[in-house]
Amino acid sequence: MRGAPGEGTALGTPPDLAADPLIESVTRTATAVLRPDAERVAVEGVSGARLDEPARCGAYGILGYEPTPGSGCTGNQVVREVHEILSAVDPSTWFVYTQHFALVKALMKSADTTQRDRWLPDLATGARRATAGFAYLRHPRPPVSAEPCARGVAAPWLCALDDRLGPRGDGARRSRHRR
Repeated sequence: MRGAPGEGTALGTPPDLAADPLIESVTRTATAVLRPDAERVAVEGVSGARLDEPARCGAYGILGYEPTPGSGCTGNQVVREVHEILSAVDPSTWFVYTQHFALVKALMKSADTTQRDRWLPDLATGARRATAGFAYLRHPRPPVSAEPCARGVAAPWLCALDDRLGPRGDGARRSRHRR
């Protein structure tokens, strides 16, 4: 089995970052768990169970992560490296994973402590997940509407929805595209 993405090349993880505990955990999960099924996932889609893997290794907590003092690493370097590792081994899972962080960043900066306290702890661990579908919160009316259908929800565009947020419970819902 191949090692870490870019290992042995200029694209590999720099040694100081590679030694970081979160980077080690993400690299292990990415190479041992995500990489072997990445092609199948690209064809079949990203399931909720698939997104549990980055949660287990701590990848959902990168925005609040502080590297070990004296390591020479910054939090921003760790964030970038986690994204580089995941995108290199499984682009489909990484794409869905990245959609989560716009809402997490907004909550981290929010003056609404009630909402921040309610949602941020579970979002930071991956116990709950967000997608780009939250963007309507910044507008007076929803820019996208969805209707129930036999397979879940029909919307003009919906990339993924956390199975914990919906009634199906068997992974991400599929959307029916309309023109």
